[in-house]
Amino acid sequence: MDRTFSVSVDLDEIRCYLSIHGLGNDLAAGAADAVYDRCISRFLDLFSELGVSATFFVIGSDLERPENRAWVQAIHNAGHEVANHSYGHAYDLSQWDEDRILGDLQRAQDAIHRCVGEAPVGFRAPGYTLSPTLKSAIAEVGFAYSSSAFPSPAYYGAKALALAWIRARGRQSHSVLGTPRVLASPAEPHRHGSVVEIPMTVGPRWLGGVPLIGTTVVLGNKHSNRLLCRSVMGRSHVHLECHGIDLADAKQDGLQALAKHQPDLRRTLDHKRQQLDRSIRFFLGQGYRPATLASVAQLVG
Repeated sequence: MDRTFSVSVDLDEIRCYLSIHGLGNDLAAGAADAVYDRCISRFLDLFSELGVSATFFVIGSDLERPENRAWVQAIHNAGHEVANHSYGHAYDLSQWDEDRILGDLQRAQDAIHRCVGEAPVGFRAPGYTLSPTLKSAIAEVGFAYSSSAFPSPAYYGAKALALAWIRARGRQSHSVLGTPRVLASPAEPHRHGSVVEIPMTVGPRWLGGVPLIGTTVVLGNKHSNRLLCRSVMGRSHVHLECHGIDLADAKQDGLQALAKHQPDLRRTLDHKRQQLDRSIRFFLGQGYRPATLASVAQLVG
């Protein structure tokens, strides 16, 4: 495989973060749809400037809103890949029986197909949580690849602590920790039966296994991000995984209440954009070829 670089964006809407933190819908007017109404255009502008074709993971139920369908069509028309992020983004999807999982995944396939005229070839599990049953369903639907494995000790530990903190505060998170077996997942894209798995890129152990994801980048600065980027330079494929909220601005987008629980929302939009821009330019400047996840999956034997 030649050296490839991918950016993916999970279009988890604000309700997903409220669900993680066990919060009610106490938001400013218009804030509930901030990812679609505000953040997608910011990502499209950034990718256009950098000449990058990205992969956007879409939750099927979000396409019930006409404005969201228009944005996903714009993503597709701009040459980006549209992939499947389940229909309802149930954090416990991996714990369902296979028939129920298949129904959810296929419903999302149908909704996205109706929106952009073609069915996705890629899937990402809500909360990155996989199980043997979910893996079987991914293969049954016929996906070419899954991009769900997150072999980061730093992320796994931080998630465990966050869920414990939320419980200690008397709130009920809908997020699921999942099995630590994911930490043994290979770092590079690899085939698992008929499906290629494209994991999140994670830094080396000497850096604590810090993941190269939007949250890490926007919370960092030019020095920490350059160190993280340089630490994964030897990989044949580097994957910067983001979320739509990575280009949200708490003040502009009416998310001040959520910012109390979401540290990345305490960074300004200008800071976030600058750090993401720098990180992407780093890999492009090192000779990495930008590629959608679908095109990376085709390169795996």
